Amino acid sequence: MRAVYASAINADDPLAGLTIGDRPDPQPPADDWTVVQVTASALNHHDLWSLRGVGLPADRLPMILGCDAVGVDETGREVVVYPVLPDRDDPRGYSLLSERYQGTLAERVTVPRSNLIPKPANVSRLDAACLPTAWLTAYHMLVSRGRVSEVEAVLVQGAGGGVATAAVVLAVHLGKRVYVTSRDPGKRERVAALGATALEPGARLPERVGLVIETVGVPTFDHSLKCAAPGGRIVVSGSTAGHLATVDLRRIFAMQLEILGSSMGTSAELAALLDLLDQGLQPVIDEVFAFSDARRAFEKLAGGSVFGKIVPDHRRCPGGAAGRPADPGAGSADPAGAAGHGAGRPVRGPASPDTRRWPRVRRPRRRPRPGEAPPQADPGRPRQPRRPRPGRPEGPKETARSRRG
Repeated sequence: MRAVYASAINADDPLAGLTIGDRPDPQPPADDWTVVQVTASALNHHDLWSLRGVGLPADRLPMILGCDAVGVDETGREVVVYPVLPDRDDPRGYSLLSERYQGTLAERVTVPRSNLIPKPANVSRLDAACLPTAWLTAYHMLVSRGRVSEVEAVLVQGAGGGVATAAVVLAVHLGKRVYVTSRDPGKRERVAALGATALEPGARLPERVGLVIETVGVPTFDHSLKCAAPGGRIVVSGSTAGHLATVDLRRIFAMQLEILGSSMGTSAELAALLDLLDQGLQPVIDEVFAFSDARRAFEKLAGGSVFGKIVPDHRRCPGGAAGRPADPGAGSADPAGAAGHGAGRPVRGPASPDTRRWPRVRRPRRRPRPGEAPPQADPGRPRQPRRPRPGRPEGPKETARSRRG
């Protein structure tokens, strides 16, 4: 089967070890595992860290990358894959797909049956593919670790990334006042369109917030501490720009702040996220790529210009139009939920090759040959009435015999 996998570790140039090629079909290691035919997946910075050798030692190579997947199981159900697996040998007590077991960036993946969550019919497979890692992490940070229901205002550091963008959308959806920082003016403009107040990094907030979502690290951590209200919580799930932050302990005890680590979430939380999407919440997708264009997708992720999620569509033809594909079910519900790209939603972006409708080609008529029966009219196309020519009265056609009387 075709797969995207790490064939080598390179801390300085992670894409040097990225390979797209054939890998053996997955074999379930136990009776309670099954094989899922993948129809959509999503990229995460976890994939880039794996290519750098973080959490993926060289003795496990080659390793198929990817944590997120939507697909069809052995019974024909459309399912979302929960990527967290118990792992006694990992100090966390668990591992993710693509760390010890082969990942989801392939035609097929094997997982325990208990890790499959039914996809609601009204949720697009592309939207559902965004959830299992970044969106699940953001939901767990806000709801479980951050207890967002107890606060009125939230600060999200570093707009644009998958987790940060998901946290913005979720916090706005939950009715909170949301502040977001970003160095990029374009990203600040886009995050403001999501309903948040966009600020430059280090800017003074109009108020102190009860909850800070921190995924950046060194450049923003001191600002996160200063922006927290008394008794506030700083929830950390990443350090994309540096992990050795300096902490002023006086601010911690004087303001009685909580610094909480967070990683991934539970399968019940993933099911709750799917319910939110079923009610109309929509993830932010930066771009959809054909599965065969995975290298180009990784290059964009590594370039840092992403706003939202990058989604490889495993059913999309290579070389299709960039951007979010059109929704063939626009204006009506898509009962299958997987054939379309966003069931029941308006068209967004150009049509992809597997969804556009081609115009019908009409062949020119020819005169029947001597002794040949005239061609029959198409029963499915009603005959159009003849249009009267300008200046000629309507009615029966005048002939020479009618003029002679």
